[in-house]
Order: sequence, then structure tokens, then C-alpha cells
Amino acid sequence: MKNRLSFFGVAGPLMLVGMFLAELRLTALDSSVMQSMVIVEGDQGRGSGFILRMSDGLYLITNAHVVQGNQKLSFKTLSNKEVRVGALEIADTADLVRARVLDELPALEMLGRAEQTLKIGERVLVAGNAEGAGVVREIAGKVMGIGPDRVEVDAAFVPGNSGSPILRESGGEVIGVATYVKIPRFFRQSSQEGDGAKEQPITSLNEVRRFGYRLDTVGSWVAPKTPNGLLEEGQRLDELDKLDSTIITVARAGTTTILKTGSTGFIPLELRAKPAFAALAKTIDEFAEAYGRAEQPEQRREPVLRFLGALKTMIPADTTPGGEAAFHGYFAVRYQERLEWRKGLHEWLDFKGHEAGGKSWVLESPWWLSGDEPVDIARLHVPLEHEVDRSAPNEKKHRVSYPESARPASLRNLFWIIESPRQKVREIEMTRMALRVSTPSNGVYKVRVEHRAGDEVRVVSNEIEIKVDDISPPSIEIDFSEEPSLVIAPEEAGMAPDWKELARLVAGEAYAKTPLVGREGSFKFIKDIPEQGAILIGFECVLTPFRQSLATVRGVRPVYLTASGQMTGSTWGSPQGDAVFKAIAKPGYAVGKICGQFDGIALRRLKLRFDRICGLKLDSKDSYETDWIGQFERADEAAVETNGRLPVGLSGNFGAGLDGLRLVCLSGEEPADAASDDGKTAAVTSMEQLIQAVPADMLKKLGHPASRKAGQEEVNRFLAGKFKGRSVSLQVLVEQAESIEKPSVNTFRIKVPDASIKADIPVRGRLWFYFKADDTPAEPPSIGSMVKITGVLGRCDVNGTSPPVLNLDVQRSKIVASPEIR
Repeated sequence: MKNRLSFFGVAGPLMLVGMFLAELRLTALDSSVMQSMVIVEGDQGRGSGFILRMSDGLYLITNAHVVQGNQKLSFKTLSNKEVRVGALEIADTADLVRARVLDELPALEMLGRAEQTLKIGERVLVAGNAEGAGVVREIAGKVMGIGPDRVEVDAAFVPGNSGSPILRESGGEVIGVATYVKIPRFFRQSSQEGDGAKEQPITSLNEVRRFGYRLDTVGSWVAPKTPNGLLEEGQRLDELDKLDSTIITVARAGTTTILKTGSTGFIPLELRAKPAFAALAKTIDEFAEAYGRAEQPEQRREPVLRFLGALKTMIPADTTPGGEAAFHGYFAVRYQERLEWRKGLHEWLDFKGHEAGGKSWVLESPWWLSGDEPVDIARLHVPLEHEVDRSAPNEKKHRVSYPESARPASLRNLFWIIESPRQKVREIEMTRMALRVSTPSNGVYKVRVEHRAGDEVRVVSNEIEIKVDDISPPSIEIDFSEEPSLVIAPEEAGMAPDWKELARLVAGEAYAKTPLVGREGSFKFIKDIPEQGAILIGFECVLTPFRQSLATVRGVRPVYLTASGQMTGSTWGSPQGDAVFKAIAKPGYAVGKICGQFDGIALRRLKLRFDRICGLKLDSKDSYETDWIGQFERADEAAVETNGRLPVGLSGNFGAGLDGLRLVCLSGEEPADAASDDGKTAAVTSMEQLIQAVPADMLKKLGHPASRKAGQEEVNRFLAGKFKGRSVSLQVLVEQAESIEKPSVNTFRIKVPDASIKADIPVRGRLWFYFKADDTPAEPPSIGSMVKITGVLGRCDVNGTSPPVLNLDVQRSKIVASPEIR
């Protein structure tokens, strides 16, 4: 039926059935086909059906979801003649129903053994009641695939065609019963033939795939004991679907809408006679009354918790006594799918209850004063208080609020201002008396309240300082897109990872997470970081129908590259779906960027960029992207990238699906337990430290012309794997201090005099420090002064001259001390 198809795409698998027979060639829908077509009419809309000759007589055939929800059904031929039928029967596991035809009428023939008699590419026709308009149209196509219970065709049938026959053009036999489905198919193209063929980026056809259930492989047809039993089952199943949908709408609406409309805003009059909806209406109205009586925020939590608990009891996720037995065949399958879906709904309501149980629960039900009572801004002062919620996650435990006695007469133009340790400022319009401050990184967070009217800004509160020093990886968050790109030396291009060094860095938790793609949802957290040290190279994505979109990403399983080969992590989100798509990088590449689309509830689509692996870094200039994985409309888009940092894990949160994802990347900081078996230290404190770490036989190659070039490459690979990205702390003499005229990510630099480095062969050291805008010295240091500078080692290599020169560039530099001028 026209209005049944959209729901079916959410609640259950969209499938169809098929068969083919005969010798005649069907060049168009002839009179025998047209006389066999049936228009199915019910109180929920129109659908399609047809009369088929089966082994024991004539039957009217249509889809089960066409029947579902209707109290009455009528069947008419295209000549408007009523078709008399017996009781409806339903297939055991297929979306099909049939009813014996009581009169002798023109009928179609069924194709048996489709796997033996049908060929891929054969032409087919679909006789479709397009859009449920009651007019049959001819839709041509061909067979795309044959399976044990269904066939696939490319005839472009649409909603309203559900229940239409798919006909073999060469003979006119029925090969399937049409239902609309859309799932994307992905593939890779090769750029050329032969041994030199190279794989190109993943391409998505985003094609519509249409299936037909094979009638010849239906195991059994089930008939309820009462004549109208199947219609009654369809109505009960439809009521379950509508009840769940209404409860979700109510839980999302928030208290403002519930107080304004009561139950009448959610439950139509025609549903109020049903016991389940009558009980829901009573629950909504009782909650609105109890919540409206509460004067203090603390008094509001109890009715909210009661309300959410009552909603859960109305939608049991387990089979109720006699519940499964109340449905037959395919409707019993749909009932079990509905129970599984309700388990996810229970998790979501539990999460809402967790929010409601804390003092910060005004996010789901904001209050504000809508009046225009004037406020004397000059005298307004909001006394902020800071408290720590030990029961909350570490980075969510800080709460700032002010007492009820200090609540302003109006919250108009008032904003919470949160300043992060990186001086990023976030503004949140004040709609509540408390704020849960997110503290994803260590440092000092500042919170205040400002009144903003036009260009006029006035601070109207004290400032709260929250000092955070207990956030540990992977909870530390760094926006790598705002950090300098790691420098890739020519000799590093395509360099293999140093697996021993990677394992050391991961063991010391020398990593951080990116910002979130998606939302902070469930308190179920993702932490997938292989302990042995691994590189994230892709995902296995679980695709599942959701609403109108039939292939959304509901779960992911990370795929890693390790020293011993590929491995997979855990599955996060929904572990089961209609399909699993593997988006895995070509050899030598890893995940450098994640793009996601989310609808305010969960992630629905993903797109990946793969960057070239260069030792323990990535080169984003050598990259390629996948197409979107999954399908969804009207969703917000966001992305995070590593900007050259190596991805070593996955973070985020999940519920029934995926709420949000973060990449976990090497941060460029040394592990806290700096010392290791090979004598590495937390920070580079001298250039001698680098040269002395190079094996003597490797360094000696630089002193001989015959081995100099190979020795240079070998030394540079060693230095890159061991030292690049390490922290640096040096006290140096300033030789040059200058602005960079054409800055990319740096705006200022300092050079120190070349120095002789003690080694078995003569080596000169050349050192530059580069500063970002925020870290540029307020006053350039004087030439000849001694300064102490910290940063992160970028370029680190030797050239092939004689004697060789060790070139060092220090990025993200900061001057931490200026001793007296020499």
C-alpha cells in the first residue's frame, strides 16, 4: 500500500519474491495479464495484487505489509469486479500473503525452479499499481540476480507497486512479488589492465536494488484459526509500531512541549479508544500535572524518573505470555524484530533517565522566563558555584550553577562563556541554572556569565576556574586540524612503520583523541586501542535500515595493521544488520580523516580519507577518499582529521547504534615513563643525544663516498623512526630572530649557530625553532641572548655532504625562559 511502504523500511527487512515460466514472448502487458491484476483497497490505502494459478487452485497474492494495519480489505479487478476470496494465509518467513479465489477468473502461471530455468540478464516486466493510484502500468527491466528465496531485478517499480507480479518477458510467468528496497553497492575500479593495474578510490553506485520473493521456495502457508485472524494480527502489529513511534516523539519533545499540549499534542482522537494509547495519554497528563506543580529543579527530577520508567513498562522488550503465539508466519518474524528494536529503545530511555537523575537534567527539559520584565544589568550579579559530581565520567564531572535566590527575572541575552586551556571560547545561551562543563583535556577552564545585547558585552558573574589534571589518554582531546602538519622528509615517503617504537609509544599512552564526529550520547564508551601497537586502516561497517533510509551505518568494527598483519577490533554499535561493507585502505595507507553525517540522534553515514603511511606519520598530500558509506537525507556533516598523526585506535560512544566517533592518534608527546630499555628519554635535550643514538657502523658509512648515499638514507630512516615527534627542551644562543613573510602554519622563527657535534666522524648541527601565531614571543629575543625553548621535533635528518650536517627543525615552539644576555 502506498502509505505502508515508508514504515516498512524502518521496522523490518524490505524484500520481495520471484518466479518465471513459459514459452511465449510477452512484449507488453496483454489482456490476460491485465485481467489477472487486482487492486487491493483498505482503510490504510491501496496496494497491488494478482491472481495466480498454484498446484491446488487459484490464489490472490500480495505482500504481508500491504495487509498490515487494515481493518477491512476489498479486492477488485481492473473491470471493477469484486474478487471473492477465502481466509488470508501468510508465508512462514516471507513478506507474502495469499487467499484462495472462490470464482473462476483469469490467472497467471508461476515459474518453478527459477535457479534452473531463469538466466541472469533475462528481460522482465512488472505490472504495477504505481503510487497506489489504482492504475496499472508496465515497468520493464531484467534479472540481476537469483537467490534461494528471492530474485533481484532492475525494473524500476516504486511505492504502491508492493504486491505486483514480476513477469518473465519471454513467457509471461510470475517470477516474484514486488516490494521496494534500496541498498548501495560499492566497488573499486582498476585504472588499467594487466600487471600494472592500480586500484582507484572506492566508488558508490548508490543504486536502487529491487527484489522479488520466490513463491516456489515458500516453506509453508499459515492460516489463523479465525476468518479475520490475519487482519487482526496485522492491526496489533501496526499498533505496536505506532505506540513505539509515539513514545519516542514524547520522550524527545521535552517538558516545555508536554506542558503546553498535554497528551492531545501526541495522541490523535482515533487512537485514544485503544487501551495502550489511553494508558499513555493518562501517563503524559499525570506527568504534566506533577511536573507543573514542582517549584524547584530538585522537585522535578522525581516525576521525570517516574515518567520515563512508565514509558518503558508500556513497551516490553521481551516476549509477553502468549505474545509470540498471537502472531503467525511472517507476522511472528516481524514481532520478534519489533522486540529487538525495543531493546535499543529501552537503552535510550535508560540514558534519558540517567540524565534526569543528575542535577544537570535541564538539558532535556529546558526552562526559561519568556516575559519581558526589565532587568537592571548594572546591578545584575550571578554568583557562580562549582561542584564536582564524582559519579559522572571524569571529563563530565564538573558542574557550575547558581542558587535559586539569584535567578534573574529574565534570561534574555544571558550566555554561559567557557574558555578552554587552549583559549578557545564557547558560548551557550542560558536556558538553565546549571551547566555541565566538558573538560576533555588537562589545563585550566574558565566559566563566567555575560550579558550580550548588540555590540555591548558585560560580565555579570564571578569567574570560576576549573583546574583539570586527571584526564588521561584516550580522554585527552586535541584538534589536530589546528596543529601544524608533520613535516615529511623526501626520504620518509612510504617508509615502513617502526613497530617497536610504535608499541613503546602506545604502551606509554602517548596518544590523544580527536574531537567528536556525531554527539555525546549514551554512557557506553568506545575504547579500542590495540595494546601491541597498531595502525587504523579502515572499518567494517554494519548497514541497517532506519526510517526512510535503507542503508545507514549502525555499527563499525575497526581494522588495524600490525607488525604481523591485519587484525580487527571489537564491533561497536549494532553488531547485526542487512549488510556489512568493508572500507579498508590500500597497502601503505591508513585512516587520515573521518567524515560523518548525523541527525542529532546518531551517526548515519561515514566517509573516509586514507593517507600514505610514512614511518610513524601520515602524508595527507598523498591520499584518496571513499564515497559515502550508507544513505541518509537531511543530516548534519562534520569531520576530523589527524593532520599527519598516526591513528592507533578508536574512541567515542554508542547505544543501539553509533552516537559519535573519534580517532585516537599519536600525540607527539613522549610517554610519562620516559626511560626505556634502549635509553630513550622524555625530551631531546641536546643534538649529541641524537647522533650518539645512531649505531656506530651506520654513522661510519657517512664518512666514505662509496657508502655515503646509502648510509644517509639508513641514518635518516633511523632518526625519523626514533626521534621525530619527540618533545624538545633546549637552552640555546640566538643567532637570528625573524618573522616569516609568507606564513603557512608558522609566523616566526629563531636560528641558533651551527655547532660541532661529538661523534666518530665530524658532524655539524643546524637548528631552527618555528613558532605558531599564539606562541610567537611578544618581544623578539635579542641576538646573542640565551633562551630556553621547548617544542616538538619536526625535521630530523642528515645531508650527504662531507662532513655531514644534522638538520633539526623544532615545531610548536615556546620560549619558557630568557637567561641573561651573553
